[in-house]
Amino acid sequence: RFGADITCGEMAMCTNLLQGHQSEWALLKRHESEDLFGVQVQGCFPDTMTRCAELINNYTDVDFVDINSGCPIDLVYKKGGGCGLMTRTRKFEQIIKGMNSVLDVPLTVKIRTGVQEKSNIAHKLIGEMKNWGVSMITESRHWDISSSERLDILKSFTNFGLEHWGSDTRGVEKTRNFMLEWLSFMCRYIPVGLLERVPQKINERPPYYMGRDYLESLMASQNVEDWIRIR
Repeated sequence: RFGADITCGEMAMCTNLLQGHQSEWALLKRHESEDLFGVQVQGCFPDTMTRCAELINNYTDVDFVDINSGCPIDLVYKKGGGCGLMTRTRKFEQIIKGMNSVLDVPLTVKIRTGVQEKSNIAHKLIGEMKNWGVSMITESRHWDISSSERLDILKSFTNFGLEHWGSDTRGVEKTRNFMLEWLSFMCRYIPVGLLERVPQKINERPPYYMGRDYLESLMASQNVEDWIRIR
């Protein structure tokens, strides 16, 4: 509805998919409104990633498969996955070629400019990835979302939750639980229009600030009571 022609599911762990975790497979489901839809997977071994790609190819309805080689989470990075793949080029190549060999849809990759601070390596990898068979490589978009737009997104989330889990007491409580969990992450978003410089760095935590309106300030609160008020 906001104008995106292509959408992608959130990162799914390759090992969890192979073990049949229902919650992980739920990340691969497309919504009826998604015209061009892909799924994003994360892993660090060519054999498991290739097997995962084979299952996705045979049992899901997707237009492309994306490799997440940008995730900086320690649990992922220390195992060699996420952005750790950017420094393991031989494994990266094997993963890409292995997945491409079993997929009937394009294979894309999400990367960072680099892994270590002030040491960009993306420009060295992009040419190699083209030779390995990658169809598209993606960075980021700087989007200044107003507080009213953000509230509309939360309203849509609520409607989707009640539609999915039901509007009875259990469905309402389930939707509320997920809403509060989401707000615990969403409060970290700093509107682009308030940043001193773009982009915001992932390890930077700004001091308390006043938004451009009351709702924007409320959405920046770290206080769970304010999340409940929004909910």
